[in-house]
Amino acid sequence: VRHSVEVKSYSLDLLIALCLIWQAWSLLQAPKHVARWVVFTLSGCLMVWASYPAVFIIGGAMFVLAFRLKQERVSAMWLAGWVGSGALMAGSFLAMWKLIATGQEVNHAGIHELRGWASAFPPMDSPVGFVVWFFRSHTGNMLAYPIGGNHGGSTATFLLIIFGIIAMWRTGHRAALALLLSPVPLMFLAAALKKYPYGDSARVEQHIAPAACLLAGAGLVAFLNHGWKKRGVVSGMQIASVTMLCIIAYGLFRDISEPYKKESDKVALQTVQDLANR
Repeated sequence: VRHSVEVKSYSLDLLIALCLIWQAWSLLQAPKHVARWVVFTLSGCLMVWASYPAVFIIGGAMFVLAFRLKQERVSAMWLAGWVGSGALMAGSFLAMWKLIATGQEVNHAGIHELRGWASAFPPMDSPVGFVVWFFRSHTGNMLAYPIGGNHGGSTATFLLIIFGIIAMWRTGHRAALALLLSPVPLMFLAAALKKYPYGDSARVEQHIAPAACLLAGAGLVAFLNHGWKKRGVVSGMQIASVTMLCIIAYGLFRDISEPYKKESDKVALQTVQDLANR
């Protein structure tokens, strides 16, 4: 029950983010494609009702698309279409916020003081504290792919993402890079306003998982390219792929053999069974 409750909602955040990124990327390839704009706008209007952080993906993508339209030197009609698309999606999000989110916020008024949230807000009044928060957030649970955790457990993934960012910039894949990183400023702004956590928990940051994994993958390839010859790069990628499969297999075996998240969950189940037997 514990796993299913967590997997359902947060995996939906990841799926929606991936769909929106895919649609935005197709628009970057053809910014004057009317049908793609319609699909992206309708998807955005619908998906904000199923995923809170979808607004970060949509907002970031709209900024990148605005820059792309500017590069194309489109007519005022296209700019008006961009404004209309953004207004529709923003209106849908505000309607959801008014009808659903405000009630949840009132009923969870103390959530900002909980450990999982309080530590995920940047300390804007302390430069030193901000630097500590920044590195703790980006080497912790938020980037725990394929494995990792708090207290620097995801440092390797963070470094691979940095390598990936540098590699994509140098090789000219800057539009893709901008799209993948575009939600981050909005996420930081929301965290600074204490409206949505940044870092600390992988669960509430699933919308950044597609970008994190793609950038880490690009970083791994860049790292292999830097140190090995072409045949070595292919071998390195094969080793990495096999390693990923082994991690998946180990995770499946562990969850089947120990179908509980914590030992206390197992004890609670045994206690209830003992009471039922008595």
